[in-house]
Amino acid sequence: MQKVLIFLFLIFSQGLYGQFYGHKIFEVGDENLNVSGIFFDSSNNRAYIPVIYPPGDTSTIITIDSEGNSRLDFEIPAFLLPKYSFTQMGGGNYFYGKNNAIQNDLQVIKTDMVNQTVWREDFRNSLDFSFPIDILNMNNYLYITSVNERTEPYHRRINVKKVDTLGQEIWSRNYNNTSYYAYTTQSIVSSDNNILLSAIVQQQIFVGSPKSQLTKINDLGNIIWEVSGVEKIPNGAVRADLVELSNGNLVQLYEVDKFDDFAYRIVYNPFPVRMDWYDANGNFLFYKYIEYPSTEQFVRGDVTTGKGDYFFVTGSHSDNDIPVERYGVVTKFDNQGDTIWTKQYYHPDYPTLDDFRTIRNLVELDNGDLLLMGMIESEGSINAWFMRVNEHGCFGTATCDDLVTSVETDIDLSLLDIKIFPNPATDILRITSAADRPIQGAKLYDFSGQTLVDLDLPSGGQSNIEISVAEFPAGNYILSLELKDGKVVTELVSLL
Repeated sequence: MQKVLIFLFLIFSQGLYGQFYGHKIFEVGDENLNVSGIFFDSSNNRAYIPVIYPPGDTSTIITIDSEGNSRLDFEIPAFLLPKYSFTQMGGGNYFYGKNNAIQNDLQVIKTDMVNQTVWREDFRNSLDFSFPIDILNMNNYLYITSVNERTEPYHRRINVKKVDTLGQEIWSRNYNNTSYYAYTTQSIVSSDNNILLSAIVQQQIFVGSPKSQLTKINDLGNIIWEVSGVEKIPNGAVRADLVELSNGNLVQLYEVDKFDDFAYRIVYNPFPVRMDWYDANGNFLFYKYIEYPSTEQFVRGDVTTGKGDYFFVTGSHSDNDIPVERYGVVTKFDNQGDTIWTKQYYHPDYPTLDDFRTIRNLVELDNGDLLLMGMIESEGSINAWFMRVNEHGCFGTATCDDLVTSVETDIDLSLLDIKIFPNPATDILRITSAADRPIQGAKLYDFSGQTLVDLDLPSGGQSNIEISVAEFPAGNYILSLELKDGKVVTELVSLL
């Protein structure tokens, strides 16, 4: 995997003027955030980003447009959101979670399209502990899944409830009642209007290892078929996630434990992600691993089906020799599990090795662009991290390096009456701007991120600037201009 650290800056073609590609950071007060994901409503061009304040007393929903603008937040007090916490149906938004102060609580909140609460219903049960997993909609009904637990004797099982649009429970079914523990980690609606439950199950205490399980149920909660995996899963909070592909096949992903395979762990990390392929009837087809060298680690975020013959896996990647170096990562696979591309990302404002980066999940727009959502942790502070990239995983270009970054900009210089010439330059680089939009500051960077020129101009700004570049080697550089109105624009310049 190529590991050249570069700054990649987008030069827009005439047909792309005004299109945003790049990063944005969303802060919410002084609180640390746990981003549960990103969901998109194409009917009003709004993305919904549920975030949680530890320890989960209040949840916030960040809403933005597809370019990360027009931000509007609303809070839900006494509400803990799971990862798959949001769905839309019939002109309403539905949020699923629990009051964290009530151990066996489950709740659904319906809001209208301007985020006003329509109803809030409680689905508390008689067990000792409940945790919400996900909310789905199918044929004008809601389906909510949860993990329910009895502590004496210890037992954990899967529950599915069917709920109508008024918040009334239609039925409730439990699965894996005889298992030591069972927990579903993702559920999806299949293309034939059934529900698929992807889970981890262990049948007996201290006997055998946890295994993957995939169950298909109908709208009455009856099991159509059920299959189990065969490979050992590590103990702990391993997720079994699921996508349905464009050809109707299913892919289930989960980590497996190959630590005892000495020959394997010499070459690869001993806990690879296994991908199992099934057909629509639950027949096993084949499997593949997501493998990294033994000196590296991959922490999985999510799996998302694409709008074509492909799917995406998100997460973070690090090198064990540099344990604090962790980049957000996205891999695009074709339907057979072959890699189309893998890209790693970091934000230009958080370039140091001490900054932790991860991508939780993504949504694909109709034009193939991807909205990525993740988190960046720096000096103990965690912020929500939004990116928009194109179908190639790049910031507007057809190709880019494996490790990429970009500045936040969607500005066409010609629309701002800014001219940079000559470009390429040999001795002097000249910049002019409109009189009503003077330049307040100018910086020139090389591709390692080193600042070569930093002009601090008078408070009123200047409309004509000259930068001496004769001393710098031939090559490509980044010019960053801060305008009087606060906008920051960048341009790729070449020196001869």
